[in-house]
Amino acid sequence: MSLGAGLKAFLAAAPQVAGGRIYPLRLPRNWRPVTGEVAVTFERAGGGRLHTFDGPTGNDRPTMRLHVWGKGYSETEAAAKAVKDKLDGYRGLMGAVAVAACRCTLEHNMIDPDTQAFHWVLDFFISYEED
Repeated sequence: MSLGAGLKAFLAAAPQVAGGRIYPLRLPRNWRPVTGEVAVTFERAGGGRLHTFDGPTGNDRPTMRLHVWGKGYSETEAAAKAVKDKLDGYRGLMGAVAVAACRCTLEHNMIDPDTQAFHWVLDFFISYEED
């Protein structure tokens, strides 16, 4: 299982995190902000595999960037907090992915000019064992 698939399954299991509306890379084409309904997108934003002089160790430590989208400020902020509470400091399984460490390294908010949705950006450093 990839980290993205594990992350999506892990967040989808928490109903307070976007009610299962979690998507890789982009929102569905027809998505528009609706009161009471938030969505989360995620992407790999950097990082890389750990190496020794002998080569890769089998551990990866990417930055995963999560975007929380919603119509209202309060509901979007609450969903972003739910994501942060679920991930920050987590150790354990995300699906079948063994996560050794997860920490929030960036948090900021804005308004999307195209959809007028409130938009929170959260970066998480995730260290895990590759398959």
